[in-house]
Amino acid sequence: MDNLARERHRRFDREAVYPANRSILEYWLSLRRDEALPLRSDFDLNHIRPSLPKLSLIQIWPEERLVCRLSGTAIVRMIGRDLTGCDVTANTAPEFRRERMARYLNCMDGFVHRSVRTLQGASGDPVRNECLILPFADIREDGSRQALLAADWFAARGDQLASAESAFVAPELSEYLAI
Repeated sequence: MDNLARERHRRFDREAVYPANRSILEYWLSLRRDEALPLRSDFDLNHIRPSLPKLSLIQIWPEERLVCRLSGTAIVRMIGRDLTGCDVTANTAPEFRRERMARYLNCMDGFVHRSVRTLQGASGDPVRNECLILPFADIREDGSRQALLAADWFAARGDQLASAESAFVAPELSEYLAI
């Protein structure tokens, strides 16, 4: 948990989370049993159907790699490419890779991670982006775990990002929400 000492962590504040992500987070929280992380098998996508285009399913091999198993259509449109099958770690700037992996690993210990960044849209206008990492308790046969990456953004004129690479830059705000 090396990032927990450096990054902010605070009590869960529903009002701080962007509205579209808040509904996903509320549903994820409702699935917790006795303070434990929810199981992936308990997460019914029908409960959050309107949010599916803004979700990615990330598979985590601790200390090795993060792979996007599924990327929602709105994320594909915003970034300008489909991340399904993509090694997220390999697409992250080398100086930020260890930090990105640590965020996912810290979440596996029972935290939700929230990041906010301002990116440049293709029009030149700013795109404000928030991502939540919502982990699942299940450990797969190969030792990997899974987490949802919920993304929401505010963009003028339905803008998309100026470059796919900008989706992997370090956030301006990075915090763990104690749940």
